[in-house]
Amino acid sequence: MSAYPAAMRRFILIFVLLATACSTTTMPVSKPGDEAAVRASMNGFMDALNALDADRMSAYFADDITGFVPLAQADRVEGREAMTRIFRNFVVRTKPTTPRLNIIPEDMEVLVSGDLGVVSFNVREKSPDVTRRRTFVFVRHGEQWFIRHAHASDFFAAAK
Repeated sequence: MSAYPAAMRRFILIFVLLATACSTTTMPVSKPGDEAAVRASMNGFMDALNALDADRMSAYFADDITGFVPLAQADRVEGREAMTRIFRNFVVRTKPTTPRLNIIPEDMEVLVSGDLGVVSFNVREKSPDVTRRRTFVFVRHGEQWFIRHAHASDFFAAAK
């Protein structure tokens, strides 16, 4: 009979397996310019969005991009073609009355680890009661960073 209870033996076994897996797995290492490169990709996408240029926006999407775009559809968006379609429809609806947007990210945070980067920020509307929250996950392919996942959510302050 073991000196440890069954739950403790399972914990020790899982810990040893994880430690072994972590010690034999090579994790991608971030490079010195990665944060700046992710910021540049994010800024390029935002420039394309503000210019209402769906083709240029699409160039920043990974082929297997996913996203949550609640103003466009309830379900997760999957794939470059589907995400590009959402932005093309947005451009078609917006451009006749607004030739250019002026979306300015605030409180931007960029985190990079290996081949993944995460960017989050707020966009505040003219009305102080609306904050649009955005998160983008970037993935490195070669030397370029592409949007692998986009998440949009909006916060509406309670009426006073």
